[in-house]
Amino acid sequence: MTTRCRLTAAAALLCLAACGSSNGGDPSLTVSPASATTIAGSAATTFTAALTNSTATVTWALSGPGSITPTSGNSTAYTPPATVASATSATLTASAGGLTPHATITINQPPAITVAGTLLNSAGAPMENMTVAIGSATATSDTYGHFSFPNVTPPYDLGFLLPGPEPYVQVYQGLTRSDPTIVHFFGGSGPVNSGTITGNITGGDALPAPDARTSVAFGSPEASERNKAPTNPYSLGFGWNGPSATTGTVHALQWGPLSGLPTVYKGHGQKTNVSVANGGTTNNVDIEMTAVSTETIAGTVSVPAGFTIGTTTLNIEFPDRATFMIASDSSANTTFDFAVPGSIGATAAIRTVAYSGPVGQTVTKVAGIQPGSTGTTITVPAPSVPSAPADGETGVTNATEFTWTRLAGGIHIVTFAGPSGKPTYAVASAGTTTRIPDLAGLGQPLPGGTAYTWAIAGLAPFADMDALAGTSTLMPVVGPYTLSESEPRSFTTQSPPDPTARSPREARRGR
Repeated sequence: MTTRCRLTAAAALLCLAACGSSNGGDPSLTVSPASATTIAGSAATTFTAALTNSTATVTWALSGPGSITPTSGNSTAYTPPATVASATSATLTASAGGLTPHATITINQPPAITVAGTLLNSAGAPMENMTVAIGSATATSDTYGHFSFPNVTPPYDLGFLLPGPEPYVQVYQGLTRSDPTIVHFFGGSGPVNSGTITGNITGGDALPAPDARTSVAFGSPEASERNKAPTNPYSLGFGWNGPSATTGTVHALQWGPLSGLPTVYKGHGQKTNVSVANGGTTNNVDIEMTAVSTETIAGTVSVPAGFTIGTTTLNIEFPDRATFMIASDSSANTTFDFAVPGSIGATAAIRTVAYSGPVGQTVTKVAGIQPGSTGTTITVPAPSVPSAPADGETGVTNATEFTWTRLAGGIHIVTFAGPSGKPTYAVASAGTTTRIPDLAGLGQPLPGGTAYTWAIAGLAPFADMDALAGTSTLMPVVGPYTLSESEPRSFTTQSPPDPTARSPREARRGR
């Protein structure tokens, strides 16, 4: 009797195994979390499916704003949309074996912030009395270029208007930071401060050297300037923004021959803690150069298919922001081999320009190359290129979508340039689509029936628009960057209605 019971129990276990269940229950599927709250533009939220008593594959579907990835498997990640007009919801559904549990996702707007920013011209000087706008709200920049907006829901678009006979409008799209710095891409009256340094250079080949070039450079947190010094005493004038005095280091560097690519470095010297006051001259900044070693850097240049190398330039850069432009090679070689100074606390930078007639050009600078380095690769990316509308498009309005290709690792500046006396528009975006800003509410409507051109400039490295709005320098004096420029395309704006034209109904009545 005992043996028979054991056999019966074993048969039951085998039956359960054959049915795919360890407890004889029905399949079940749950989603965790069953509900979630997130903020537009925030990071993804992970949802997990728990499937029991079934070997079916779980698939995911989303109803509502946002996106999910992947769409099958035991888990998925939900990414909320970048913006929502108000609190909204989405439904995430997991499916397997006829089971379809849901998770409800609530997407809220980000909390409102106060945006307190600064407006600078292209030279880094503050721009005052400019109209700044976020949506329909406007403010005026003060003497320091400062402006402020309360109760702003990010992301937001920030623009400014430069009025005049040829108005200029510039917009930064998709910002979230509370302290943006906005730089006028094309206009600037120069730094607010200026000063001069003078002195004598000794060591190396005596000035004026018959077969060597000698240059002086100044670097500080606020300023960077260089100048040739063929005779003594040298004089180096420069400008800067910010405090009324700047303190940095003056360098002198000598290399030969007098023309062409360098083959030997004959001396380097520096003077630290040199202060210059606005409007003043700091005299007797004498520099004694001492002998330096000559080393080399070598590498290759890679350009996109159909592009030609225009020039490859060698710069020497110091951590204090002093720089020397040494030489340029215009041979279009895909390799480089430059002599550089060793053991002076500086690194090399290679700047390459590549171009394609029907596409545009890209400038790429790779910095921080140590003397003696070989195998450095300068990879020049393809520029951003306009995609739509087609060249010569007509009937363009503020609702027309302009699209372009992406510059890897960068942001894009789209310029819409009109004829003399018409507004020029510039839009900075991390994406690949925009429209001409509609500023009719500020008294700057898009002119009708007007021929315009548009082009794309790409700037890298910038992770996003907040990174661009976190700097006062679009291209750093010291360090790497990429600047691409597309060939322009043309379009014509929609013609204004003819006030003398009769409507179809009026025309019929007039017959």
